[in-house]
Amino acid sequence: VVNSRLFGGEGTRGSGLRLGWHGFSLTAQNSDDQALSFRGEPGGHAHGEEEEKEEFPAGFGEEGIGGRSFHDSEVGSMDDLMYTLRWGSQLPVGKLGISTMWGRNGHASDTATWIYGLDYRVAADNGRWSWQTEIMKREYHTNAVALFDDLGTPDPSDDINIDLPAETLEDWGIYTQFLYNMTDAWGLGVRYDYASGTVDSAEGGQLFDRNLDPARGDRSRISPLLTYRPTQRTRLRLQYNLDDADFLPDGRAHGIWLGFEVTFGDHPDH
Repeated sequence: VVNSRLFGGEGTRGSGLRLGWHGFSLTAQNSDDQALSFRGEPGGHAHGEEEEKEEFPAGFGEEGIGGRSFHDSEVGSMDDLMYTLRWGSQLPVGKLGISTMWGRNGHASDTATWIYGLDYRVAADNGRWSWQTEIMKREYHTNAVALFDDLGTPDPSDDINIDLPAETLEDWGIYTQFLYNMTDAWGLGVRYDYASGTVDSAEGGQLFDRNLDPARGDRSRISPLLTYRPTQRTRLRLQYNLDDADFLPDGRAHGIWLGFEVTFGDHPDH
């Protein structure tokens, strides 16, 4: 849940360069198109019933994080790139990683996004069981928006009066999962996700409860998992998701996923 909320369906696959040394790595990437927390366009969002799209003055878009204005831009300098600094280390028990990402976002030429992450993983009994957890937080900085426009019409009802303060929209989340291989063929798992944040979202220049925003509202999910490996090269996965959020039509949603994987090439480790 938190991964898709902060990074979108494309993740952070933008072209770039990574340098690594003794557990440290520094990455510089183009954040256009894909990275929605930075200069990638998140796309529109809405809450409640469908309404007629309101006409906004040129240059004002309601497409950014939390409904704040978003503007397309091209890479003009090193300041327009997205940077990731990560440190990872093998501890006496488990592996620990600390990460931070930063870069300009699409709200304005002088606003930026910062993302912080902490992850930990431990495995035992030759990998028969493992536990992994990760927590991430995003700080999306925006400027104040004060705008009045009558769209050139005499009807006062067509006036647009937008007054949004400068804000730092904070969104954070955590997941934790446990996997256990009962035999070489059968495995069980369970995963818990939770995401939340601060500061209301906006639509049409008006603030509304963040919990009604599908991209920012409080959301929790529990997911039990069953896996079956008929051979070393194939795997079946059956997963059930139970989501709980105020923006869902009934407050909850159920999902069932069935996946089938086939490995080609070199024989996988086992």
